[in-house]
Amino acid sequence: MLRRNENKYLYLLIYFLILFYIYFLKITIIFFLLSFIFGIHYRFKYGGYFFIIFYILIFFHLLILNYLLNNLILNLNYHHQAEVIKSYSKSCFVKEDQEIYFVIFNDYCTDLIPHTIINFDCYYYQMEDKYDSFSYFLLTKHTINYGYANDYQIKTLPNKTFRNFIYLKLVNKENIYSQLTLLFVYKKETIYNQQIADLFEKLGISFLIIISGFHVLLIININNYLLKKLFTKEIFVTLILIIISSYYLYFFYFPVTGLKAQINYFISKNNKIKKGKFNSLALTGLILLIYNPLLLLQTGLILSFLISFTYKIFDKRKNKILSFIFLNIFIFLIAFPFVINWEGYDNLFAPIICLILNPIIKYIYFIIFISIFLPFTWDIFQYIFIPLFTILFLLKDLYLLIYLNYFNFYQIIIYEILIFNFIFVVKKIFAI
Repeated sequence: MLRRNENKYLYLLIYFLILFYIYFLKITIIFFLLSFIFGIHYRFKYGGYFFIIFYILIFFHLLILNYLLNNLILNLNYHHQAEVIKSYSKSCFVKEDQEIYFVIFNDYCTDLIPHTIINFDCYYYQMEDKYDSFSYFLLTKHTINYGYANDYQIKTLPNKTFRNFIYLKLVNKENIYSQLTLLFVYKKETIYNQQIADLFEKLGISFLIIISGFHVLLIININNYLLKKLFTKEIFVTLILIIISSYYLYFFYFPVTGLKAQINYFISKNNKIKKGKFNSLALTGLILLIYNPLLLLQTGLILSFLISFTYKIFDKRKNKILSFIFLNIFIFLIAFPFVINWEGYDNLFAPIICLILNPIIKYIYFIIFISIFLPFTWDIFQYIFIPLFTILFLLKDLYLLIYLNYFNFYQIIIYEILIFNFIFVVKKIFAI
């Protein structure tokens, strides 16, 4: 049995076992056996059959999912009418005939939001066991049905909710606030903010401009501070925080990394699960696996887990300044293969830029989160971006790019294992 201070190695092993299983989606029995061993560990260490039941549920869920993935029927028509599930800058997932397809457009599609019905012309193709330019969001080889379309026509708009009203108002407004909010909060590029997005990518800090765990925790911590002034009972504060954070996630169309942060935060508040330092993160991963195993095919979510794991390693900091410096360096190293796969290059000066820009980015997100509900303030609050533009102008030439080929699955696994072992060694040497 592992000692309490050794359980971080167990969780690291489990993460990679889960990734290894997803890579070989058909070998469900191996995953079941390894998972059952992990469940037995919890049975004798903490008591109860909770985790064993969790893994059994995952096993049957993945069996059904695996069957469905191998029995997809490709739509061979040229004219399509489909419902938007999730949209990006120039692409979106659509649902047609109960099947999910990935459609790529020639131009921006920022006016597409979930539940919009669109018409478009294209042929669907099936990509299997190979990589393509748009498959950067997948870490593993996986079957994708996709198509290329020149343009689209909106047939039916979704219901007029406050969330959709705010988003479409941002899309139609061409001031600095709206365009930077689309980029920072919704990760949507437009012809007006593309240069800023390209600069963030060139500097190797594009991961700063997306709703992540930090941004959701920022919302929770601000409201937690205010609610504790009003309520003395912890249960009331927790329930209201769940409602508030859930509404924010709904408002921003449920970014999966934000959902991960919310689940992890409230699980960590449970004293029974708090026995192990990484228990809440492991349980969050299990919940997401049960909700939708394909979520862990997204490199953004996997990177989010790895970065959260790193933050927990440096949770108890003896030397805050040294820990903060090493933390930025290690996050850069952990994200390195993912950034290479996304962009084809990375900036070796990215850790220095992150040290400089992090406080500014936090300040900007705080202002955006409290002003986004008040459109009449946008013309005033757009001036909050002036410090950011000033610093970006000064840093725009601070880059030393390194170009590498695509990292495959095995290379990423070996690389991350080596980096995490290096982190533990450095942490022990410098006592941080």
